[in-house]
Amino acid sequence: MKTHPIIPTNEKLILDARDIEVLTGLGRTKVRALLRQQAIPSFRIGKCIRVSRVEFERWLERQHEIARREAERFHDAKSRMDRNSASQGRRSSTTPPEAA
Repeated sequence: MKTHPIIPTNEKLILDARDIEVLTGLGRTKVRALLRQQAIPSFRIGKCIRVSRVEFERWLERQHEIARREAERFHDAKSRMDRNSASQGRRSSTTPPEAA
């Protein structure tokens, strides 16, 4: 049997909302809302909502990547603002005062 590199063979392959709560540390209401909104990839078995562990791990990796890119964009924008304000500050201090 081929094993997944992330999931040990003794781990569940299909998760329920409680498993997601434990793995993420998110509360019951938030997990259920994410499942209802289909933000977390899930499927139904009868009336029960279940999540493939492999798909859940991929989803988590994507969320991490999105957060990393947003942090980089924020850092880049802040750096540009800092450079702009610093260059404006240098210009104003070197410009001669206007004649009154």
